[in-house]
Amino acid sequence: MQQLSHSLDKETFMKPLYLNKQIKQLKEWTDERIGISPLLLMEHAGIKVAEQIETLYPGEPVTLICGPGNNGGDGFVIARILFLMGRDVIALVLPHETSIKGEAGANFEILKNLDLPIIHLNPSQPLEPEWMKGRLIVDCIFGTGISRPLTGTYKLVVECMNSSGRPIVSVDIPSGINGDTGEVMGDSVTAETTMALGTYKVGHFQKEGFIKRGNLVLSHIGIPEKVHEGFETYAWLFEDSDVEMILEKKNEAGHKYNSGKVLFLSGSRDMAGAALFNAMGALRSGAGLVKMIVEEPVWEAIACKVPEAVALTYKSEAVKNGDLTENMISTMESFDIIVAGSGCGKTQLLREYIVKAIGMENKIVVLDADALNVLSEEVNLIDKKGPGSKVVITPHLGEFKKLTAAGKNDDLVESAKAFSKEHDVFTVLKGPVTIVAEPGGEIFICAGGHRAMATAGSGDVLTGVVASVLAQVPRIEAGILEAVDIHQKAGCLAAERVHERSVLASDIAESLSAALWKIKK
Repeated sequence: MQQLSHSLDKETFMKPLYLNKQIKQLKEWTDERIGISPLLLMEHAGIKVAEQIETLYPGEPVTLICGPGNNGGDGFVIARILFLMGRDVIALVLPHETSIKGEAGANFEILKNLDLPIIHLNPSQPLEPEWMKGRLIVDCIFGTGISRPLTGTYKLVVECMNSSGRPIVSVDIPSGINGDTGEVMGDSVTAETTMALGTYKVGHFQKEGFIKRGNLVLSHIGIPEKVHEGFETYAWLFEDSDVEMILEKKNEAGHKYNSGKVLFLSGSRDMAGAALFNAMGALRSGAGLVKMIVEEPVWEAIACKVPEAVALTYKSEAVKNGDLTENMISTMESFDIIVAGSGCGKTQLLREYIVKAIGMENKIVVLDADALNVLSEEVNLIDKKGPGSKVVITPHLGEFKKLTAAGKNDDLVESAKAFSKEHDVFTVLKGPVTIVAEPGGEIFICAGGHRAMATAGSGDVLTGVVASVLAQVPRIEAGILEAVDIHQKAGCLAAERVHERSVLASDIAESLSAALWKIKK
């Protein structure tokens, strides 16, 4: 199938993700181009968060803990609105009031004119348990602008909040989380709910930021859509509902040869299940024809479990000498999508298969697991593509770091973006949040999965789904996102069908059909 590569019309339905510096500029544009001042935006933010607190946590006494900057200013507005609603409110203020300036200072002055309890904290003042006991805690200490680790009173207060046993609502992002990278800056609040102001942040979906945020709620603060026009977007959030906007119907007059032909080199004597999950993933997500190039004992082990697949088997000698047979090569030439690596072992045969596949014309080559381990030692192999061919890699974090030499603290989004651009590949970085990076620099964040999917073989199922969908759709960009979404839906459905601690890769594969039913088109 000939794959088109024009961009998705994502601006019409996906939510943008911005870096901290971009958010600052967006607010400046809102002021300069529309006339909505920062003070008015802060008022809108406070009203929206207060309304959401009233909905999600009705009637509970509230303690707001406010820092020195605009996040603290948001807190002063929230405290005022909740107080005027009749809620029992206490405001704990961390900085000395002389350091509260600008829009935050203006709202603090208003707060002082009300009969609302305001308590100033300082390094020599111990925290009183009754300030937090039996109350909802609202975290307004630091927003996305934090640039150094929490220390001193700030760290002590965060520790007290986390140990209080009370639900915590963080405004914009949990204090102590880097808004760009999701890293913990020394320590951080662990929120039950985070209310993102205006837009989601990249840090909501990276590293500890994804874990510490709790439930994520978007609060619209009055930035008009017009402001986003022409504004550079760092990444796009691909949500569950977005898949309906990119799907294309399957050919109603199709047959198995034009409904997606997928060829796998996968599995080994020690990991026959990888080949099985590749096949199940591909077949259950709609591939018309699935063929497996596998060692004879592997096919003997899995054939009865996927009788719909066909096989080209080879003997163990082929693994040792690494020679592709004429039959293997002719088979590769006849398939649209060529996949390699899941559970293969890092063999010479696998290397020769990768080299041959990448060098062919007008193919989509999907590389997983051991294929990536081969590339980690010879990454230049991925650059030797035949005319019209494209490469998709599906690493988990360990494979990605080995392939790219990314460090422990490296920004994964930036690393995936850089690798995809440098080597002209599509990267599907699997994890609690899946990052899709395109050769042109576009980034998509897919956060619709379930923690139950952290199980052996889940990634092999995804590789099968990716290959299958790419064989069925004309646009590779849309196909990758659709495949990730289908796989994540299947994981969520599997966790509903069996206990989340009992979910196996086979449960995810068996839930693919139900996942497809959830998609309207």
